Formats: sequence, C-alpha cells, structure tokens
Amino acid sequence: MNRGDRSGRTGDLDFYEVLDQVLDLLRGRGRVSYRALKRQFDLDDEALEDLKEAILFDHPEARDENGRGLVWTGRSTANQDPAPLAASPALAP
Repeated sequence: MNRGDRSGRTGDLDFYEVLDQVLDLLRGRGRVSYRALKRQFDLDDEALEDLKEAILFDHPEARDENGRGLVWTGRSTANQDPAPLAASPALAP
C-alpha cells in the first residue's frame, strides 16, 4: 500500500491489517479525514479508495462526509463503559 507498492502491503501490514486499524481508529475517534488516513498509513490514492470502498460497503455504521472523511455513526468504543468486573468468590477463613 505504500506508494508504488502493488502488493497490498504498507510497511509490514497487509490490506486487512490496515483495514482493521482504520476501523479501530474510526470507532474510537468517531471521525477521521481521508488526508489523515493517507498520512498515518502512507496510502496512495488507489489504496485509500480501496479502503473507503471496503469500509462503506461492509460497515453501514460508517458514512462518507462530503468526500472529506469517514464518520462512524454506530456505537463508539471510546465512550463505552468498562465491563464490570466479575465478583470474586469469597475466600474461606
């Protein structure tokens, strides 16, 4: 996914590893610009278009905002309450 790299890899990451990281970023931040994605993951225009297509097709919670970036309309992982801890069984004296 580096500029000029047609193998679908960016650094040590393949397409789906980048896709997973972008989804985590999007869910956590709620929105991300396409320019930020290009910079963060060293994407060329074609790789960015592939990511956009995969995200918008597979995840109805994501939407394009005026061609500038992606917005997550589903539940944000950043705002989730931590899972309650399971109660420990009482120790016998």
